[in-house]
Amino acid sequence: NDLLMPGMQAQRDAIVKAVRDGALPMEDIDLSVKRILQLIYKSPTASAYRYSNHPQLEENARVTRKAATEGMVLLKMQIIHYLLMLVKALLPYSALPPTIFISGGTGSGDVNEA
Repeated sequence: NDLLMPGMQAQRDAIVKAVRDGALPMEDIDLSVKRILQLIYKSPTASAYRYSNHPQLEENARVTRKAATEGMVLLKMQIIHYLLMLVKALLPYSALPPTIFISGGTGSGDVNEA
């Protein structure tokens, strides 16, 4: 993952400590920053896209339907194969106790436990 958003202070501290200790090379941080900047430069805002409140609804619906159909065909062709591989891979661990669910996110949808 290139971006921790917003993340928790303990996570940010751990990253800084790992860099200082040499466990996380600064080159890895630089690469993540580079990929984030490349994503920003590809964004509509960076290319001075002028927002329109008149979307091409019919064309967008056509493209969406076509993409969904193609995606479903690919999934149908591969899903059984991948599910069987997953079951085979996870079967040895099925006797282990379940992991503890930690309520609260650390991403852009950060949620505080009630």
